[in-house]
Amino acid sequence: MPTLTPVMTRAAEGDIAILRLRSSHLALDKDQPSLIETTEYLVTRVTQVTRRGAVAAVEDPRFDYDGAPLRLEHVAGVEQIFVIPSARIDVEAALAVARAHTLPGTTTPAPYATLNEVREAINRFRHR
Repeated sequence: MPTLTPVMTRAAEGDIAILRLRSSHLALDKDQPSLIETTEYLVTRVTQVTRRGAVAAVEDPRFDYDGAPLRLEHVAGVEQIFVIPSARIDVEAALAVARAHTLPGTTTPAPYATLNEVREAINRFRHR
């Protein structure tokens, strides 16, 4: 299983970054408001890092950005970032699996619901 390292270690362009995203919204059920919180995990490729080695921008494999990076400062709800160095995993294969992960019954790409799902999906691409 790839080692998931908190972003406090230095990331490099081309590494895998797994973003833990938390969102919340209000739902009405029989006129009773309730707060619904969700956590999702998004597998991305690091495209830019800060001088200190923190992830600054990523490529979201679910969408075609024509090379334009997705700046993390513009992504709502990023709680934590796990980095897998590119030397430890086949990055292209891991991104292809993430791209193929879709909402049930559709072709719409979807993030993963748990970190364990991410591990199961990309574990086979790690370098031994």
